[in-house]
Amino acid sequence: MASILIAEDSPDIRALIQMLLEAEGHRVYAVADGRAAVAAARDHSPELVLMDLSLPILSGWEAAR
Repeated sequence: MASILIAEDSPDIRALIQMLLEAEGHRVYAVADGRAAVAAARDHSPELVLMDLSLPILSGWEAAR
């Protein structure tokens, strides 16, 4: 299955997405802010990134750049 990075600042939404994806067999990395998303993407090289665009510290727009 795929490795997926979730960047979402809402703990409830992040947990729900993570639970659904892991139930399908995906390896999931979850972070709560844009800076952590950039670091996790470098560390884990996920195949897919699901990113909230309104993240704290570094916005999703900035992190995607």
